[in-house]
Amino acid sequence: MQFYPRKSGRSCSLLHRTSCRGGEVIHSLAIAGLAIVSLLGLAPRVAAAPSSVASQEVLNPVQQAPPSFEEGPLEVMLSLMVIDVYSIHEASEMFEGDFVYSLKWRDPRLVTELGLGDSQVALSDVWSPVVAIMNQKAVREYLPRVIYISDDGTAIYRQRIQGQFSCKLDLRRFPFDIQTLPLSMVVVGHGDKEIVLVPETVMAQSLPEISPAGWELETARTEVTSEPIPSRGHSLSRVNHRLMAQRLPGYYWMKIFLPLTLIIFMAWAVFWINPVDSGPQIGVATSSVFTLIAFSLMINRTLPRIAYSTLADEFVLGATLLVFLALAEAIVTGHMAKAGRLEQAQKVDRAARFVYPLLYILLGSFTIFDLL
Repeated sequence: MQFYPRKSGRSCSLLHRTSCRGGEVIHSLAIAGLAIVSLLGLAPRVAAAPSSVASQEVLNPVQQAPPSFEEGPLEVMLSLMVIDVYSIHEASEMFEGDFVYSLKWRDPRLVTELGLGDSQVALSDVWSPVVAIMNQKAVREYLPRVIYISDDGTAIYRQRIQGQFSCKLDLRRFPFDIQTLPLSMVVVGHGDKEIVLVPETVMAQSLPEISPAGWELETARTEVTSEPIPSRGHSLSRVNHRLMAQRLPGYYWMKIFLPLTLIIFMAWAVFWINPVDSGPQIGVATSSVFTLIAFSLMINRTLPRIAYSTLADEFVLGATLLVFLALAEAIVTGHMAKAGRLEQAQKVDRAARFVYPLLYILLGSFTIFDLL
């Protein structure tokens, strides 16, 4: 048990008197400060907070609701300008591009009720059709969200978009394929009985100038369709803009088909060596096999990684079979020569000299020239 010394009554009373006097001094200073502030007119003015209902601006119906659809659906003219197409990614099935689109519709209420003729307003200040790009992945907008209104109530909204867009690629004819790069735009919030997209123009710079590396852009096509919404019992107006892109196969001729052809005909030299010399025969054939394997590992980085085979895959497979066929023939004829059937082995070699090139021609016909 601890004992604490007891303070004397004199010290307690002295402490009490000191604290009381300090409080009185602080209180007096506070009263004096308020008096000085009130005399100088610096006292804060507290105004009554306005009612939340009174502070809200009541929007005009033109700013909230679309025009009447009693006379038929509202036509929204859609124009598209292709500025550039940067690249096409086969594995991820997307392309990167730069576009400018404009929407034009007529709403006389903007002039008659709001008096906005020959002016520009923010997109959020008046009603406007909402158009979405269905196949966009990562897109940025670069123009201000402003609507230009003419004296007759015609409204125009322009926007520049840049980014990534998804596309379904069919690479079965790679590298002699032609792909479709779509830009699908649909009206959101209103069925095609109320708002209809009408394609007006599709403009582009010189298509060869804006073509991505390894591709050549061809004509642009426009298709008007509808997007059914079963849950709501109506369809949405939709416009599909399609750019046709043809791959330039020159790179793949030099990097895939020509080297594989040289490897195939390197193995063809096996049939011109005397079967008695089985060592050189098998040596040339195995060298061709190893060269083909190393080359296949190298070109795997060039070929697209997809679940189905392409023309290039089929050609590589056919070349592999031809080279292994030459190796098998060298082993068989060498065994026949050692078994004393040299004349028969030479006949097999002479026949293979003509059959082997024919097989290569058939391989090229069924793959490169796609005669299937």
